[in-house]
Order: sequence, then structure tokens, then C-alpha cells
Amino acid sequence: MIHQMKLLFAVFSLISLSNCHIFVTDVGHRKCDESYLKNSRGVVAEKQGYQYYPWHVFEPPQGKVKFFQIREGNVKELCKYYLPQDVQEVIILNTNLEYIEPGYFQSNILEQVFIQGNKLYSIHRGVFNGTTIRSLVLSDNRIRNIYPRAFESMKRLEAISLDYNSIKLFDPTWFEGARVLNDLTITHNFLTEIPEDATRHICQVLETDTLRKYGSINFDNNNILYIHPDAFRNIRTLDTVSLSNNKVLELPEKVFQQFEFLMSLYMNSNEFICFTNDTVRSFMGVRRLFLGENKFNKECMEELKDFFDLKGDKVYF
Repeated sequence: MIHQMKLLFAVFSLISLSNCHIFVTDVGHRKCDESYLKNSRGVVAEKQGYQYYPWHVFEPPQGKVKFFQIREGNVKELCKYYLPQDVQEVIILNTNLEYIEPGYFQSNILEQVFIQGNKLYSIHRGVFNGTTIRSLVLSDNRIRNIYPRAFESMKRLEAISLDYNSIKLFDPTWFEGARVLNDLTITHNFLTEIPEDATRHICQVLETDTLRKYGSINFDNNNILYIHPDAFRNIRTLDTVSLSNNKVLELPEKVFQQFEFLMSLYMNSNEFICFTNDTVRSFMGVRRLFLGENKFNKECMEELKDFFDLKGDKVYF
């Protein structure tokens, strides 16, 4: 009996180990298929400015930009050591991309990565960690799983787009050590909640030589039902929080209370009927509140209007 128990324990331990950090093992031992890049019709060229730069939070570098681009075709894998030297921008559009080998984006000058319309299902740790990327667009892929700390130590990352994927869980640990992340958009996914400390690694203000920009967070068009009371507790000043087209029925009474200045809070097209008095008072730092396409009763609408009129700000129904 003792021998059998030891055998069962050993088997259980092996199963447990095989499930622990399996993404590291899979990525570390997977052989990347170099034939896709060898046979691809990638283009290395120069253009004026960052044509695909989608952000407004900072000024991208001016002048000529050297870029690497693959459009269409069948490039399912990107293998390390195949990134052309001295490129500042990588553009991968509609190539059936499924796998990126960790190390591919290692560069000292890479600024923007734009990957759209592909078949990426997972973002493993090691693909983007520690890179010099400032703007990362991963929209309109098939991403379902982003491993913990997948964007860790991206110390120059200022903006990231994860729109139009199949993400169900938002994990703040994704961005450990991303010191200047200022613009986050994760719209048109399947999120059901915003967790505690969701904005733990969001940078409130981004300074450039000519601009001072406040950050922006966009969770529009998900299935959000619940927002943790401490989801935004580390943030005091922000330009925009957008939560429109979700399924939020009630707000925690103090979820926005810590904001000293929030220029715009968008919560159109949810399931709101009324707010408690404490919730209304939590909007003290909100300058513009958008609540169109909800189910507010007349009395609640009047109370909100009176509150915003009294502090000299605007609420829109």
C-alpha cells in the first residue's frame, strides 16, 4: 500500500510539474519553422513618418523611418534572428501568423510593432519582454490567452492596442515594469470584469519635449458586468476612462472617488437604472460624464444634473 501511494504521489507530481509554467517549456523547446520567413516577400524600405501610428498621446519621431513589412501571404511563424537590422517599425498584416519565437523583436531601435489580421491565439512571455517598443498594436487577431507578465519590463511601452480579439480575462501583471504605459485599449473582446488594481501599471501623465498628456483607458464593447471597487485606486489624474457598450448594472460606491481629475468618463449603453448618493458623490473629480442609452429614471437624471451643475461640470444622457 505504501509503495502504491508513493507511486501515485510521483505520478501526481509529474503531472503537476508538466502543468506548471507550461508556456515556458513549450516556447523554450519549440522548433521555429524558418522556411516561412525565407520564402516570404517581406519588404525593407523607408517612408516619411510612422504611417500606422494610431496614438495621440505623444509625438512619434519625425523624418525617415526604416520599416519591415509583410502583407498577405502565408507567414505562420516569425523566428528569432530574422528581424532585419536597423528597422524602426515592423508591420505584419494578414499573413496567417500563428507563432512568434521569443527573441524575434530584440532590437535597440525598434519603436512600433503593428500585427493585425492574423491567427495569433496566445501571447507568451518572452516575445515582447524587455524590448524597446513604444507602440504595440495587436488588434484583430484571435488572441484568447495572454500569459502573466507577457509585456513585463517593456520600459518604453507607451501605448498598446488589443482590440478585436477573444480575451476573457484582464490581468494587471501583464504590464509589470512597463513604466510609461499611457494609452491602453482593449475593446471588442469578451471581458466580464475589471479586477482589483487594474491600472496598477498605468502611467497617469506622459511627458515629452513639447507635450504633457494624461492617460487613457478604453474597455468599450466587452461583456463587463462587474468593476472591482479598487480597480482604479492608484490613479488620481487621467484624461479618459471608457466603459461604453457593456453590461454594468451597478457601480461600487467609491470606484471613481479617488480621481482628482478625470476629464471624460464614458459609460454609454450599459444597464444603469439609478446611482446611490455615495456613487454620485464619487464623481466629484469627473469633468464630463456620458450616460446615454441607459435606463435612468427621471428622478435620478435630475439628481445627477443638479450635482454636475453645482460643481460646474457636464453630464450627458
